[in-house]
Amino acid sequence: MWIFLLPGIYAYTLVTSPWPPMTYCDIGSTDYSSFTGYSIDLWDKVSSYIGFTNYTIQCFDWDNMMTAILNGNADMSIAGVAIKNQYLSKLKYSTPVYDSGLFLVIKLVDSTSMWIFLKPFDYTFWIAIFFSVLFYAHILWMIERKVNGPIQFQYRKGILESLWHAFASLVFIGAKEIRTLPGKIIQMIYWFTALTLAAAYVASLVANFSVDNYQSSINSYKDIKGLKIGSFVQYKEALEAFQVKVKSYKWDNGNALQILDDLDSGSIDAAALPVPLAIFYAGISCDFKIVGDVFIPEYYAFAFSNDFDETLYNQITLANLVLYENHFHQNLKNKDILASNTTGCDHKASVPLEIESISGVWIILIVIAALGVPMAFIQKKAQEKSEEGDSSKSVVSNRFDNKTAAEMDLISKFERILGGSEQKFSQRMVDLESALNQHNELSDSLEESIKSLNEKFDELINNSEND
Repeated sequence: MWIFLLPGIYAYTLVTSPWPPMTYCDIGSTDYSSFTGYSIDLWDKVSSYIGFTNYTIQCFDWDNMMTAILNGNADMSIAGVAIKNQYLSKLKYSTPVYDSGLFLVIKLVDSTSMWIFLKPFDYTFWIAIFFSVLFYAHILWMIERKVNGPIQFQYRKGILESLWHAFASLVFIGAKEIRTLPGKIIQMIYWFTALTLAAAYVASLVANFSVDNYQSSINSYKDIKGLKIGSFVQYKEALEAFQVKVKSYKWDNGNALQILDDLDSGSIDAAALPVPLAIFYAGISCDFKIVGDVFIPEYYAFAFSNDFDETLYNQITLANLVLYENHFHQNLKNKDILASNTTGCDHKASVPLEIESISGVWIILIVIAALGVPMAFIQKKAQEKSEEGDSSKSVVSNRFDNKTAAEMDLISKFERILGGSEQKFSQRMVDLESALNQHNELSDSLEESIKSLNEKFDELINNSEND
């Protein structure tokens, strides 16, 4: 540690300006014990490191502070002044005390979607699942199809049954009995796939309910082309290089609030604020959010008047560098800027869940019901038409059956009339046929006998004439 030996009794005049979280002080105040913030804590460490205590300090507004330094009315500013080319010939700068730049701040618009239950999978994933189900249904139909089985042989009916089974199997309620060994093996693989998909879906859905849900078309400085951006006047030229419309504000802590008010009202599309300011205000307000990375980098430093003591200047600058290399600045940033400005804002789905969060499920059910009613009507008409066709066939069949019944009835009547005994009419007909056959045989035999007698009679007549 260096001990600075002050020549004479000269007291240095230090100035600062309020801009949280770098410096908190009341304008006009000289009560250093009431000053807080990153710059104040850093200066305390630097001055303690070199043993520098012979100074007074006062809080000014920013313009008066810079005027005092430039005019030599103050010796040093510890507020964290941006290193600018325009001041290099008028001021001395220490090594950087803060690595800064611009952050984009947007207004949050809650976007808890009623379709959040579809977000776990990308639309290409849903398409892949559908075609996987379709493929499995066809494989199952080809393996299991039977004329009298649970999955019919006919393609139209069979594939509809297979599809129903495939979709039901995604939630492990397969509706059809799988009978073949190949079918059972494929079913087991399909169930394992469904289990994996279900686990991935549930995990992703829980994650969607747990993360911030906000709607914005701006995700980084790459998305601001053509938009209206609010920022301080010193950043106007640099921002215009991004082809944006810049609404400029004078550098002042009060104007930082005005920028955010305009962002909240929609007068600007986004705000480009220095990193400390962006972190501070996004941290204390749940209406704003930082998006993207730091762009248009810049560095803050202690600023000195040109006639500041060279020896003291070198000691302050070197002490700041040593502290930087020992990560003091980062630790201070974590304490004064990052950790202290976290309010636990979140934009997650509310717990318990409100019906709006998954109202898309009911919309799907309503749409299906609206489509199902006319489809059921069409199916009913087709079924009635089919039944009419079956009815006409049934009439013809009934007529044939009635004719057959009448014939059987007539036979029964003949059986009762002609059946003098308990013999059936059919047996009587057989007996009658047998009798007729016997009669025909006797008739043939009689004809043969008569023919033989005629021949013998003719022979006798011829013999008699010869004698």
